[in-house]
Amino acid sequence: MVALTAPNGGDNLKWDQVFKITWTVGSGFESQVKGFDLFYTLDNAATFTSITAPNPTQPALDKDARDFNWTVPRICNSNVKVVVRATSVTSAVSSDSSNSAFSIFEQEPHIDTTSMNFSGTKKLNFSVLSGSSPLFAEGVRVEFSTDQAGTQFFAADTVAIKNGGERIQVRGRVNGVKIGNFIPDGASRVVRINNGTCGIVVLHVHRVGDVLVPDAA
Repeated sequence: MVALTAPNGGDNLKWDQVFKITWTVGSGFESQVKGFDLFYTLDNAATFTSITAPNPTQPALDKDARDFNWTVPRICNSNVKVVVRATSVTSAVSSDSSNSAFSIFEQEPHIDTTSMNFSGTKKLNFSVLSGSSPLFAEGVRVEFSTDQAGTQFFAADTVAIKNGGERIQVRGRVNGVKIGNFIPDGASRVVRINNGTCGIVVLHVHRVGDVLVPDAA
């Protein structure tokens, strides 16, 4: 009777984003619907969390509703599904869920890719775009691959937050090697910046002199 149309799997939603959940009702069943309730599940329908306000006596949304603006919760999970439940005028229940899982993550920093530069062999700087958010958070972690493909990663020994979170400075060594030597001139690498709870930035870069430049791909 009811079919969820969005989110239907593969989406990447961010904390506090307003996402429009949509669904349809099969032709000929419209007059039988009393209303709808919405939920999400993180464990493939073993348990559910209400999206719409729960009401023990009647559905949260009326019979004509076909969408709902959902403020995405602050969770970190890649196995999320939304469930829509239709209740009929005879109290029969029909439900449908996302066809496959989708992800919810914290908003990642927007990196200013024109300001990724080395200070000698021991320091590498990253900045967020001017006026953007979020800023770098305490506990931010920076990892570098050993090759262009990102086969293996090693974390930097020290990451210092500068300018109130607008900039970070990677210091010291990566896998026992000075950062400037770990990424030699001309080398291509993958950089992962893990910020806050689950805000992840992935950068594909190569080194040109004292700067890192985004790969064209």
